[in-house]
Amino acid sequence: DILEKLTDSLGSKFSIKAKHLLSKIKNDSFNPIYAKLNVEDISSKISDIALLEDAIKDKREITCIYKFIKDKKECKKKFELKPLKIANFEGFWYLIAFDARNDKLKKYHLKSISSIKIETKKFKTTKKIEEPLEDSVNIWFESNVEPFEVILWLDDLAAKILKRKPISKSQRIIQEYEDGSCDIALNITHKNAITSIVKYWIPHINIIEPKFIRDSVMKDVKKYIEQNQI
Repeated sequence: DILEKLTDSLGSKFSIKAKHLLSKIKNDSFNPIYAKLNVEDISSKISDIALLEDAIKDKREITCIYKFIKDKKECKKKFELKPLKIANFEGFWYLIAFDARNDKLKKYHLKSISSIKIETKKFKTTKKIEEPLEDSVNIWFESNVEPFEVILWLDDLAAKILKRKPISKSQRIIQEYEDGSCDIALNITHKNAITSIVKYWIPHINIIEPKFIRDSVMKDVKKYIEQNQI
């Protein structure tokens, strides 16, 4: 029942296929489970996903056309990639891959990829290469940057929720207070990995360290206030 409800948010084609399989093991039509995920519909990309799965499994390079916006104009460019994972961050689907030209790990919006062709050339990966992805908070992560520590203060509301659902696997409590608030620490590789989360939780989260991230958030908050003053 849980799996069936989760697949409802993945798009009609995924949902139909999943329900057909799950119907074989369900005992009755009663479903006490409700789940609502805000996930991008990629039903139209099923055939592309199948190609990417094969390429990832066999560790073969691919060529594809990628559509993106540059200087407010829509552009298309051919890329040679070493596909690593298909990932979902905050409801959006991405292909995590190495650019074959410079071996830099990049993220490509899955629905913006087309004309995928699996090449004969193979590549190698190691567990260390995949670690940044495994430890990532969201799409903002870097493979060639040493992780650094961020310390946050959470009020009692944020502490209650983020203890249940940690921001990342690296999250750890370093101090708890009598009023229910606490200090936590976690590791990131890009400042935007945490700034978006802090802005979402304002005023329930404060950045203690590092100062440059706190200053960055304060700058954006001040700009927002100035733009919305009556």
